[in-house]
Amino acid sequence: MVEIERKIDKMVEAVVASHLFRRFKDVFFWKDSTEIDCIVNLKDRLLGFEVKWGEKPEAKKISVGKLKEVYTLCKDKLDLEKNIVPISLFLSLL
Repeated sequence: MVEIERKIDKMVEAVVASHLFRRFKDVFFWKDSTEIDCIVNLKDRLLGFEVKWGEKPEAKKISVGKLKEVYTLCKDKLDLEKNIVPISLFLSLL
C-alpha cells in the first residue's frame, strides 16, 4: 500500500508540473538539502510549489535566493494563511 501511495504522489507531482509548464513555460525544480517540486520563474519573482498527497500536509517555510513563497498543494486541505491549497482548486485556477 505504501508503494502505491508513493506512485500516486509522483504521478500527481507530474500532473502539477505539466500544467504549470503549459501555463508558464519557465518551470524547474530545486534539490539540495531542500527539495521543491516545482518552481515557476515569473518576471519579478519565483514561486515554489510542494505537492503533498498524504493525509496531513505540512507547509514548508523555505527561502532560497529569490524564492520567498512556497505553496503546498495537497489532496483536500485549504489554509490560505499557511499557503496550503487543494490540488483540484489550484489546477482549476490555472
